[in-house]
Amino acid sequence: DEVDPAGNPWAALSPTYKARKEKKRPGVGILVYDEIMKNLASEVDDDEIRIGTNRIYGATHQFGDPDRNIPARPFLGFSDDDQDKAIEILEEHLNRLLNWK
Repeated sequence: DEVDPAGNPWAALSPTYKARKEKKRPGVGILVYDEIMKNLASEVDDDEIRIGTNRIYGATHQFGDPDRNIPARPFLGFSDDDQDKAIEILEEHLNRLLNWK
């Protein structure tokens, strides 16, 4: 949707890059050039879950790179609604476990 997890719009592409991208992949949105970053990776251990991308350029998109004039376009994170939903799911799961016989 070209917004960060809180719903704020991403910075627009530079006119130069937008024109170059439009020639190669017409109509393709920001951060969707080859759709590789849609395939998120996850790791789970005893007390945390990590979700992200194994692409080295993922950090550039998430945090930006001032040296290359690339603005941050956060694509990973939880909005307040996401956090509320995650808590609700965990509570339901825990309630089922505690009531299991």
